[in-house]
Amino acid sequence: MTLIDNFLDRYRRTFDRYERAAQLCKQQCEIGLCSVRCDVRSRAKSFDSLRRKLLLRDAQKSYATFEEIEGDIADLAGVRIALYFPGDLCKVDTFIRSHFALEGDGIRYFPPPADAPPDSVDALRPCCAGYRAVHFRGRSLPENLARSDADLADVRLEIQVASVLMHAWAEVEHDLVYKPRPRGVPRAVRARLDEVNDIVREGETALERLQRSVNEADEWSDPFEDHYELSAYLRATVPGLAEADDHGDVLIGPADLLLRMLCMRGLDSPDSLKAALENFHLGDASDPLPAAARVVLHLLMADPGAASDYVRARDYVNRPRGIIVRGDQQAEVVRFLERWFRFARAAGMNRHAVANCRAQGTHVVDVSRRYCDQILRCVEVPTAEELVAATQGIEDLLSAMLRQAS
Repeated sequence: MTLIDNFLDRYRRTFDRYERAAQLCKQQCEIGLCSVRCDVRSRAKSFDSLRRKLLLRDAQKSYATFEEIEGDIADLAGVRIALYFPGDLCKVDTFIRSHFALEGDGIRYFPPPADAPPDSVDALRPCCAGYRAVHFRGRSLPENLARSDADLADVRLEIQVASVLMHAWAEVEHDLVYKPRPRGVPRAVRARLDEVNDIVREGETALERLQRSVNEADEWSDPFEDHYELSAYLRATVPGLAEADDHGDVLIGPADLLLRMLCMRGLDSPDSLKAALENFHLGDASDPLPAAARVVLHLLMADPGAASDYVRARDYVNRPRGIIVRGDQQAEVVRFLERWFRFARAAGMNRHAVANCRAQGTHVVDVSRRYCDQILRCVEVPTAEELVAATQGIEDLLSAMLRQAS
């Protein structure tokens, strides 16, 4: 067997690993970019496609080791993000940079800038100059993976980002130009590809103008029509959010989950939500939570009893993504969140007392804050045993704090 045959055999045996890594990457992008109108898809590279690519590249690179192949083939696990509005690229760029461990040369622009180093340009891909996209290469951060998936943090990922129009054009261009043909690509076909690409780029410009018009809207449905309208409302009414969202400093995040919770709480109209957010402050980029999760946190702080509605909304929205709170965990998650936010409310009302308690229970507070963060970011739900221990620790601290305050 040749080196390529051996590599393909190993890839076939570990295919599920690459497929799972790609699915988790897609999952992270769907949640984090919920307020961005886009289509996110994932796949592990098919055997036939990988064989064709290896043979094509080996003819020019003459692979000698598995390591050379792995360093050259970046898209064994791939995710494609097709943006409805090209102007959202900045948000996606910031999200990917902050949620994935990118390689040193892990960002590739198409077409490459004039000053791009030669090794950053894929000379083997006969891509038409009209292709406009950004490809990111890196790995998932361990803290964004559940413990059961921790071993996938070393799987290399490629995330391709372009407009939905450009992705459609690229699929056609890929089939006609990239895949080898005995007689090459006729000149007339290349000319038609360029012609269609001109139309695509005009369409992208029109979509950017449309997005500006959408963002300038100041009328809202009652109740909100969907989570995109809720996102637009938050951008328009929360001081600093529009600018932070545009620059990618604070993304809106899982607005679909927030809207579901608001519906269950009777807060899914502009007037009722305005009243609920009267004392809400966005915070800054140092907080890892997206804006929608910060609103959830604000609502739970105001009424810890809303924890049950939050958990049900979380499951409803994330069930299609495979992220759910198991039956044996649900009651403990609700109980933990209720106790944690009651403790946080008490801490806010008596900082001196909580400081004394925290000195005696630093571990409990830090662990509980981490569990809460994991739940709100939809990364992982602690086990029932972990939640029971944390809840008991919070109750002990709360009792001690109230004794000291009395």
